[in-house]
Amino acid sequence: MRVYLEDGLTPLEPVEGYPPPDCNEPGAPFVYAPVSVGAKLTFVVSSSRAGAWNSDLLMRAPYRSRGRITCRGDGCVDSLLPAAGTRTMLYSWADSTFSGLSQSGHRTAMPGDWYVVDFEATAPGRCVVEFDHWDPANSNVPWTVRELHFTHVRLPDLDGSGCVDFKDLALMAQQWMRTDCVEPDGCGGVDLDADGAVGFEDVRGLAERWLEQSD
Repeated sequence: MRVYLEDGLTPLEPVEGYPPPDCNEPGAPFVYAPVSVGAKLTFVVSSSRAGAWNSDLLMRAPYRSRGRITCRGDGCVDSLLPAAGTRTMLYSWADSTFSGLSQSGHRTAMPGDWYVVDFEATAPGRCVVEFDHWDPANSNVPWTVRELHFTHVRLPDLDGSGCVDFKDLALMAQQWMRTDCVEPDGCGGVDLDADGAVGFEDVRGLAERWLEQSD
């Protein structure tokens, strides 16, 4: 599975050292640099072998309130790629605990890219996307192939002026070291990473966007 920016061409690589370069353990976390609320990413799922292979891309509560996974086209037909075969199916679903997409493979599938879907960071905070494999012979026992760990951060234009500058830094200073920030306000939006506190990670988030113009 590969992660790209919205253009589907620019790779988004995990933070250096996560996971270790030699890690092949199922469920190993792939940790990415923070992304802004409203950012859109592209996920591409591929297989190195032919034949039927079932999978889920899902988010558990509370993560599913912070991100959205969507397929393309009516009935997800525009998400399926030629290597997926002639009768592979992809569909969205949700229940009281999970939401996401499921893929049901077919024996006509070939090695290569099987499907492409879109992801949007909809709210600040930590968000984990699970990529689970389902054994067609025992569909009640999934195992996690990969976990994608994202941190969604607010845009640091705190005063809404259209530019990240000293006025935003001053607003952050007014809330400095607070540990009682509660969503959805987040201490007036100053708690950029929604971890409940205003600290150095929030300052770093502001510095990374310094003098950036917002829409």
